[in-house]
Amino acid sequence: MNNKSPYDILGVGRYTTQKEIRRRYLELCKKHHPDVASGGKGVDFREITVAYEQLTNSKKNNQTSPGGVNWEKAHQTSIKTQKWTRNSYLAGFTITSITLLYLSYDKFFQTDHQKRTLLPHERKNNSPVS
Repeated sequence: MNNKSPYDILGVGRYTTQKEIRRRYLELCKKHHPDVASGGKGVDFREITVAYEQLTNSKKNNQTSPGGVNWEKAHQTSIKTQKWTRNSYLAGFTITSITLLYLSYDKFFQTDHQKRTLLPHERKNNSPVS
């Protein structure tokens, strides 16, 4: 075998899709297969097959699942769970605190001279009896 790259042997570019690589491989197989080709000149059929296998294996290893996540790569990377857990608790506590402060603002931070506007269902219950 010579020192050509698999892309050069198949005659495709580096950013070629899997479908185009397969199409080019089949074209070369029809042309250079030992049962079909007359004489042994030109490209060695084994080189074509090895180049195709190299490209399809490398493309398959880099492919992602339909969801867009490369799960094999994701399982290999470590996640700092303590950091994520601490940050999640902190974010949850912050959101809960802000929500409680917002809901209790009228009750705790209202001065005597401010009057709260009553909602329609509160007006009926708080109307003065005549």
